[in-house]
Amino acid sequence: MTRKVWFRLGAVYLALALFLCFPAPFSGELIGNPDIDVWNHAWGYFYWFEHLSQGIMPWNTELVFGPEGGVLYFVDPLGALASLPFTALFGVGFAYNLVQISRFFFAGLVSHLLCKEVTGDGAHCWAAGVAYASTPYLLAEQGNGISEVGAVGWIPLVFWMAYRAFQSNKRRDWMLLGLAQGLCSVASFYYGLTTALLVGGWWLFAFRKERILGSLFAGVIAALLAVPVFAIFRASLWPNNPRGVIRRSADLNEELLAHNAVDPREFFMPGDFQSVDLMEQYGEAFVHTAYLRLSALFLAGWACWKVGKAVRPWVMMALVSLVLALGSVLWWDGNFIGPGERRVLLPFGWLQEILPQLAITHSSRLSIGAQAIVALLVGWSLVGRSRRLIGGVCVALIAETLLFSSVQWPLPMASMEVPPIYTSIGESSDKRGVLDLPAEVGTTMASSQYFWFQTQHKKPVPYGPDARSESSADPLIFRWLLYGSWPKDKRIPSARSDGMDDQVIAHLRARYGWIVLHENLADRAGLKAVLQRRLRDLLGPPQVEDGLFYWRL
Repeated sequence: MTRKVWFRLGAVYLALALFLCFPAPFSGELIGNPDIDVWNHAWGYFYWFEHLSQGIMPWNTELVFGPEGGVLYFVDPLGALASLPFTALFGVGFAYNLVQISRFFFAGLVSHLLCKEVTGDGAHCWAAGVAYASTPYLLAEQGNGISEVGAVGWIPLVFWMAYRAFQSNKRRDWMLLGLAQGLCSVASFYYGLTTALLVGGWWLFAFRKERILGSLFAGVIAALLAVPVFAIFRASLWPNNPRGVIRRSADLNEELLAHNAVDPREFFMPGDFQSVDLMEQYGEAFVHTAYLRLSALFLAGWACWKVGKAVRPWVMMALVSLVLALGSVLWWDGNFIGPGERRVLLPFGWLQEILPQLAITHSSRLSIGAQAIVALLVGWSLVGRSRRLIGGVCVALIAETLLFSSVQWPLPMASMEVPPIYTSIGESSDKRGVLDLPAEVGTTMASSQYFWFQTQHKKPVPYGPDARSESSADPLIFRWLLYGSWPKDKRIPSARSDGMDDQVIAHLRARYGWIVLHENLADRAGLKAVLQRRLRDLLGPPQVEDGLFYWRL
């Protein structure tokens, strides 16, 4: 393709990405719902930059789980790596948003190129790119603030490289397939698993002896990229690592079975349909959807009828992807379906049995293979059609996502503002930590914004990757704050007496230089009165700045 064509592709998909993320790129706010995951993931970019800029690997950190710290693997390494130069120049917030916007851009561009490779060049390829970049799946996950789940562009890239390698059987194309598969796996284990299963099945379906050596070559390259990352991730988890900050219980899969269940109607039901209404059931603002869109499904069906035999491998892969996405047990209308009291495992359940230590629980993410293939079929159905018709289809696809799915648009946004008190804290030479309160706001993740404040003050905080009292490094202080009790066997040597107040004061001063009470969050949590009373009785009246109560210890 000429430079002019590349420029046009880039300009159109950049404009689409900015539109889908509007107004966040121009508002000075983070893309993502402030009550869920955005704070943790934006913090992860800061975590990588802060460590690597000092020549330290982002592995063992004192920033969280303070003051002792621990081992932490950040789940979006490719995003964090890509953000580094932009963080250095423009700050964490700008870099985080840029990476998320680039994922819409990358998804549309690569889906366009996949369609061009499979069906030939033409205006119809624009429909494939627009269809994929505007999936309800992608917009919902970006709204959730789960940054690595937005890295959907790697899936059509793997399909594109696999198609080329299968057609040409050239070493260069097998090498590119291996690189694409390896990077896809590093970007997201779920996505790497999806493409490995689908491309592997495709390889068997169209088996040829002459492809064996090339396939082995691609597999070795993919393994060299992905296996070390998987090993590092597993080595960071407790109990594999006693210093692991992330702690997964042995019965995690069972706990999340209903939470992450997928109703088959989710793929086809327009409107605000969700397999599990997480807000109603759990008080969580997450929106998960694998809705394929009726307009896209109609065109995909038209492609199957029109093209015939050539689409069969793609259709089979899409169906496998959807079956895997159904989860461990069939779920329908809020209940598991099975004979009597028995649960019949679906294929995703078989994977969990085979790979229990990986705690793969989000089955809906495996629908991403079908999302990419349906987008390809949308483009395929429009081969030879007029530009006007193709433009109308693109508008219809975007409109169905924004108006007739469960996606919240414009996307939710979280403020990048950091209260001035944290600038003063950051300028202090005191190495002790900061205790932000309350520890949690119900079942939301609103208090995780403390990690965003840490990007300014850079002092240790007692929380793990989620701001929760039960997953913190300081359960004693939260026990005292909530219940007024202090265990007798936890006497602090520096305390002036055996009195409980002296024990608490000594404990606080040993760990923290500042305690900050966020009145708005404490009010939401229903803890404003108790926290104010306990802290005032112990430490005296607080200082007040911009609506924050704080104590300097």
